[in-house]
Amino acid sequence: MHRVCKAQGLYDASLNFNTRLVAARAHSSDNSPDSNTPTFVMKHVHTAKHPTEAHLVKGMLEAEGIRAAVLGDQLYGAYGELPVLPTVWVLDDALATQADALIIDFLRGAAARRYGHERWICTHCGEQLEGQFTECWQCGVTRPQPA
Repeated sequence: MHRVCKAQGLYDASLNFNTRLVAARAHSSDNSPDSNTPTFVMKHVHTAKHPTEAHLVKGMLEAEGIRAAVLGDQLYGAYGELPVLPTVWVLDDALATQADALIIDFLRGAAARRYGHERWICTHCGEQLEGQFTECWQCGVTRPQPA
């Protein structure tokens, strides 16, 4: 059975490892997509140990140009009572293989080794940041892309 998430406009199925999500913007009052509604297939790429890890992975994927979503992070408070862990999904299943490789590198610390020595200064607030960070922790501005 599918469930509609009005806030995000997503139709999702059960969150097991092999689930593929069909997502669509629901424009009609009955919450069912029509033939003019763009649809895309989401692919599960990572089950995180906690919401922070899920959002770090999502941020890394988006910094690499892969749109992603975190599902189940609001349910984490029920962990122990319910078998739920936050999951990361890519919004374009064609990018799932690339996302898998990026996630493996990220979890092994490749970003910290690659960018750790390249400090950068936030263009908005002037905060000095270590190279592995993609956003300023002071004001939230995204790191500028190298030219």
